[in-house]
Amino acid sequence: MIALSCDSAESHRKWIDDIVAYANSPNVTSKISYFLYLSLLIQIISKFFSFQGDGFPFEIIADEERKLAVQLEMLDPAEKDSKGMPLTARAVFIIDPKKMLRAQILYPATTGRNFEYVNN
Repeated sequence: MIALSCDSAESHRKWIDDIVAYANSPNVTSKISYFLYLSLLIQIISKFFSFQGDGFPFEIIADEERKLAVQLEMLDPAEKDSKGMPLTARAVFIIDPKKMLRAQILYPATTGRNFEYVNN
């Protein structure tokens, strides 16, 4: 599994630190709603991968120039951020061991994130 984000690598490192700390927290269910979302994310990721020490179970590509997002057609021209830049759409690409694309799910950023949908 690989993730792609148009955020910086530094932003990813901070996010990963938060996720790993939260995954190791003894009171996961007592956090506020934002952390409940992260809890769901961790639960789903944990079904497929295990955290190794302080590490994270997959790589995150920092695509700040949006080159890969453009090639993968992951930008939503209808939805823009405060700077007028298109938001990245949510996308899942399922690739088999022979590197063949078997499925693609793409939906606008405004739809939100529903990892249980992808998992089922």
